[in-house]
Amino acid sequence: MIVMEGQMWKCERELLHEVVCELQPEFAFEVGTWKGGGSTLQIVTALEKHRRGKLFTSEVNYDFHTTAIRNFGDHPHLLPFVEFFHGKAEDVLLPVLEAVGRCDFAFLDGSEDDAETMAQLEMFTRFATPTTIFGAHDWGTSNKCKQVKPLVESSDRYEIVQQIKPHGHTFEDGSVGLCFWKLKS
Repeated sequence: MIVMEGQMWKCERELLHEVVCELQPEFAFEVGTWKGGGSTLQIVTALEKHRRGKLFTSEVNYDFHTTAIRNFGDHPHLLPFVEFFHGKAEDVLLPVLEAVGRCDFAFLDGSEDDAETMAQLEMFTRFATPTTIFGAHDWGTSNKCKQVKPLVESSDRYEIVQQIKPHGHTFEDGSVGLCFWKLKS
């Protein structure tokens, strides 16, 4: 078992890992690497399990960005499945999206700025396919999803496929909310 500092609760980590394992994306994207041990680790180990796909992850905080790279450097078998970017997602991930032409999976867990999260969703949606899965952490407890959550929950464009509502207060039994959705067919 790989141990890295991360911010996701146990049930959130398990569901994220399961969703990525089931989807087996070739091109996965994440906003908000932090130190690498939360969502980043779950996505990368799911990709590594199936020996396919790559996560392109962005972090605006330089210290967190370099810590994540150092943490993954201790696990070289995971490095073929992840590429780290320092900067705003719109600046560093958009060129990757344009180069590969599609987004199979996008996970939003960046800043607390709800307008920024909405712009990121719009960016990833432009490259979405009918099988793309989107996800967001802090679904019910944070300002970051303030615009995205009502849009996804009431839209005729998106359909929720999995969700954990906020509950509990410990790593073993808690969640700050996690949601996965896709484009409606």
